[in-house]
Amino acid sequence: MTARKHKYYFKDSNTIRIIDSMNNVLGKRQTKLMNSMGLLKRKRFLAPAVITGRFEINTIEVMGQKCVTIHPREKKSNLHLVYYHGGAYVSQGRIIHWILLSRIVSELGCRATYVDYPLAPEYNYKDTLSMTEESYRQLVSLYPGDDFVLGGDSAGGGLALVMAQKLKNDDFKVRPSKILMICPWLDLAMDNRRIRPIEKKDFILKKESLLKYALQYADGGDLKNPLVSPLFGSIKGLGKMMMTSGTHEIVYADCHELFKKAKKENADMTFLIYKKMPHVWIFYPIREARHVFGKIVDFLKS
Repeated sequence: MTARKHKYYFKDSNTIRIIDSMNNVLGKRQTKLMNSMGLLKRKRFLAPAVITGRFEINTIEVMGQKCVTIHPREKKSNLHLVYYHGGAYVSQGRIIHWILLSRIVSELGCRATYVDYPLAPEYNYKDTLSMTEESYRQLVSLYPGDDFVLGGDSAGGGLALVMAQKLKNDDFKVRPSKILMICPWLDLAMDNRRIRPIEKKDFILKKESLLKYALQYADGGDLKNPLVSPLFGSIKGLGKMMMTSGTHEIVYADCHELFKKAKKENADMTFLIYKKMPHVWIFYPIREARHVFGKIVDFLKS
């Protein structure tokens, strides 16, 4: 096993134009948008039409929360991606998360489960982990022949890693073979000195707002708790990992720290670094998004 990183920079003129436009629009409203995340009204959890019209669907309810499993009518793979959406642990997932899952399922002919996990401030990390662990146990029971993979973006990427660590520590029999972390939020304390210069370039994430949500999710407890911040847990023996990050997002600083830990613990990790990319650029209509999606597909089917 080995830890390896790859750097990409395409200098695509269309990408530069789109990113600059988003920076001009979102940069001016960054603080307001970040502060409003925790105020968004919770909507009834339903799979959108883009999903229900194309895939076979099965829904289970775990501790009052829903998990929706989708797969194509002609399933070609026993891969089963259990996905945790981003949103700083306070915001529900969006249509972009469903679209990403639909693309993965269509490309690989596999199953994917969208987990609508409990959110702060109504719930804290203990509630979230109780639900996500129980939902994983039920999915393993429902689909005993599947090869499970945990994945997520932003906060969901961190949650995927916490779940993998917890399942290993609990000595759960059927553990995920891979972990996919898309721009993960790994240290909720966010006291890495490298964050400050990056924050000036990040037009989406605001450290001050994230810290507020982090304290809500941790229920005022220790932000260095590995069940909250997986950077402080062991990653040895977790299976294959892929992590992506752009150099213009503040989570990049702690992604580097996790990669250093992977090298130290001799963990099997691939770290994909995209120069000048903002947070979760995989959801943008740009060349770099198509490129990283292809890398993710290759990782999942390898």
